[in-house]
This record gives sequence, structure tokens and C-alpha cells, in this order.
Amino acid sequence: MDEPRLIDVYDSNDAADVGSARAYLDEYDLKPTEESERITIIEEADIKFRGWPAVHVHFRKTAKTSTSEIEELVVYRTSKNLGPIFYVVTLRTTPEYYSHDRALYLQIRDGLQFIAVLRGECSND
Repeated sequence: MDEPRLIDVYDSNDAADVGSARAYLDEYDLKPTEESERITIIEEADIKFRGWPAVHVHFRKTAKTSTSEIEELVVYRTSKNLGPIFYVVTLRTTPEYYSHDRALYLQIRDGLQFIAVLRGECSND
């Protein structure tokens, strides 16, 4: 297979300077990474996810030798104590496996819950 299939869930406060879920997508995900790469947006919407501003996008990346179907939810959450955090849930798969892989992606995305963590309650030490 030319393209990997994966479902990825992560959070990041490294991109706090971009200021919104839409800006995050534009800066990090919807830019071609090589000259031959083409991005086609299939569906895109500003939404609320669990009460927080978010963007959902489904797009196709086509390169010289491969095509990826990508679906992503980017949630922008602000906190008084910790600053802004982005939560990102991504599906990257091939067109032929998209329907199958999307079912698992939706289960993971729909099960995502935010739990408040007070400053000092959690540490990476």
C-alpha cells in the first residue's frame, strides 16, 4: 500500500499563536507539502464540539503515486490556567478503505470527552 491508514488523536498547545481551529487547519493541514501534491476539500464546516469551537474537514490529498482520504476534527479549547489547547482527531486512509475506516474514526471521535485538569494536578515529570 502506498499510503498509511491511521486514526490519530492528540492535543497540542504548541500552536497557540494561530488563535483558532480554522487557522490551525490552514496553517498545518491544508497546505501542500510538496509541489506535486493537490488538496481537494470535499466537506468543511465550522461547528461546536462539546460546546467548544471546532472545524470539521474532509479532504483528499493526491500526490504523484498516491491518494489519501483525510477527515479531521480540530477543537480549540481555552483555559484560564493553561491557555489555548487544540484537540485534533484525524483519519488518514486510502479511498478504497475510507468507508470501513471512517466507522471506527466516528466511534473514537464521538467518544472523545474533555476532562478538566486543574493547574498543578497533572505533570509530565
